[in-house]
Amino acid sequence: MPGRAGHRGLPTDVVADRAEAGAADTRSESTGRVANSLMAAVVVGHTVIALVGSLIVATDARRDEFALQRLIGSTRGQVR
Repeated sequence: MPGRAGHRGLPTDVVADRAEAGAADTRSESTGRVANSLMAAVVVGHTVIALVGSLIVATDARRDEFALQRLIGSTRGQVR
């Protein structure tokens, strides 16, 4: 009975028995799992980008500190 025209000619789905209801529930769970996995990937990706950005900023600040130490007369051994 799926695809039967309903209100205003829009298609409707009718679940005929328990087996079809179980199949529809399984499809819904599968879609939910995919959506959750996608959201987890987005969160992990954002976290990685933020971490890399923080490391770049910290490294750049340290580079400036090392350059300043060299300018005031520290030897390479003292800077390391």
